[in-house]
Amino acid sequence: MQTSLAAVCVASFNVGQRLQVGGERATVRYVGPVEGQTGDWAGLEWDNAVRGKHDGTVGGHRYFRCISTERAGTMVRLPKLLQTARCGGSVLEGIQARYQEGHSGTSEGDGTKCERPCQFKPDSPTNEQSAITSEETTGHASNGHAIEKAHASTQPEVPGAANVVPEAGQNVGPVQGRHDFRLVGERDVRCHQSQLRLLYKASLVGMPVSHAGLKGQLAAAVPNLVELDLSSTLVASWIDAATIAAALPALRVLDLSHTRMTLPLQHQQHVQQQHGLHSQPVSSQQQRSAGEPQQQSQLRDWGDGGAQDSMQTLRLAEPVAANLRTLVLNDCFVTWQQVMATEGSVPQLEALHLCSNRISDVTPPVAAQSFGGNSGAGGGMRLLFPQLKVLDLADNQLSRWEAVRQVGVLPCLTALNVSSNRLPDLQEPLNQGRSFSALRALVCAANDISQWRTVDLLARLPGLQEARLTGNPLLSDGAAAARSGVVARMSGLRLLNGSVVDPAERRGCELHYLRTLLATADTPQQLASL
Repeated sequence: MQTSLAAVCVASFNVGQRLQVGGERATVRYVGPVEGQTGDWAGLEWDNAVRGKHDGTVGGHRYFRCISTERAGTMVRLPKLLQTARCGGSVLEGIQARYQEGHSGTSEGDGTKCERPCQFKPDSPTNEQSAITSEETTGHASNGHAIEKAHASTQPEVPGAANVVPEAGQNVGPVQGRHDFRLVGERDVRCHQSQLRLLYKASLVGMPVSHAGLKGQLAAAVPNLVELDLSSTLVASWIDAATIAAALPALRVLDLSHTRMTLPLQHQQHVQQQHGLHSQPVSSQQQRSAGEPQQQSQLRDWGDGGAQDSMQTLRLAEPVAANLRTLVLNDCFVTWQQVMATEGSVPQLEALHLCSNRISDVTPPVAAQSFGGNSGAGGGMRLLFPQLKVLDLADNQLSRWEAVRQVGVLPCLTALNVSSNRLPDLQEPLNQGRSFSALRALVCAANDISQWRTVDLLARLPGLQEARLTGNPLLSDGAAAARSGVVARMSGLRLLNGSVVDPAERRGCELHYLRTLLATADTPQQLASL
């Protein structure tokens, strides 16, 4: 092994680091020699699996495992990778490139200085919005199933406004008793966005950014930034993501969807690897099972220090984003325990979106279980994310209601989305004891519910007011009849499948249900059993 070159390369590329090579993104999974080959190599897992050639096994030796899918891996010579790969820049550089490039305080096209003040400062939310929607949560949804953002826009809509093309700055009078407002064009929007100190929402989707940059610069440049979308970027670890969030004191919403971050439990694996616990390539006969940690990489020996001490130092150094309220980790290939290990960084989190992560179990981490006492299902889950109100687990691989019950002890949970999983019919009530005591909205569309008994058991949730059950076999035939049956059985529902249940509909559904029971019961005993 050529140690001099390896030392330079390891300093440039670390296991877990995200790179952009050409127009494609990849994650470094291995750095070191390859048996039978000269020089040093980097094992990459491509986001676009079509670019891959193998699963991390070369010549019968396992060098790494692909997390997203098999055969997404490839080996690249380090000198070549150093010439072609692009590492991520800072978030501030990305914001400047997207919102200031070509503007620099001037209006687009005519070069005149823009002096118009901010016109798009968001209003404070004043009305409680519905907890469930299927299309409105842009960027926080998966396959059309989502839980609505806590604070929707309160700006009024104007009938026929699409046909009105006013001049820039033209005022439009009150419409049907509503407040005055201003229609603006693309120039106004760009002018406002170029004033970074006024920017409250930024989208850097797909941009090669990975870190917060120099301390203090980001907060000074965008002090009012409330929402930041870093989907499909090069953010490589939770430490980097939490550092970005902690650097923005006003930040409330952070979207990291479609990234391939290393989360805390994966960090622990890397610490062990760096201390020589996996110092040799693993042969194909020694591969671990699919349920065990999926990353094994050879790095140069970092000495004989204790891996546990390094992990404790890492946890102590983890930044805290105390103001963050919404975290989106859709399609990040993370496990439930990895997500739970981030809770120390986001103590005030209220909404957590985990769509499309192949999650099949929601057992709390061992540390939480050990402090859970005899609290029944969920154990120490209540210790994690005590402020969490919205949990989105749509499009995963949940196949047992016992797994869903684990989150029932979260004391503030008001909205739960388990759509597009594999959940069967319930055999016993979902709530046990005081679990799900605060739950108001349940999205359970596109599962395998086929029996009315499940609806009856869900009706026992004490505070349930909203439900979405479309896409289940139970509602596949006769939509109107199925809706009538659900409304009649769930007396507390105010919203079903996105449609309001008004008093007149409820009365009609309940009367029809009673007539059906009377028609099918031959004896008073049979009627009582129904």
